[in-house]
Amino acid sequence: MIVTVLAAPAGKPVGLAEAEDYLWISGTGEDGLVSHLVATARSRIEEATGIAMISRSLRVALDW
Repeated sequence: MIVTVLAAPAGKPVGLAEAEDYLWISGTGEDGLVSHLVATARSRIEEATGIAMISRSLRVALDW
C-alpha cells in the first residue's frame, strides 16, 4: 500500500496565541520558534500514535 499526501494540513492543532499564553510568552519576538515547536510536536505525536490530529487529503494505492 502506498499513501501519498495530496494536501498538507491547513492549520495547526493549537493557535499561536494560545501556545504563547500557555508558555507565558509576551510580544512577537518568539513567534517563529513557537510556531515551529507546535508544528514539530504535531508531527511527532502523529508519527508516534499513527493518528492524524488535523484532517488532510490522501491518496491510497493498493497493490493487488
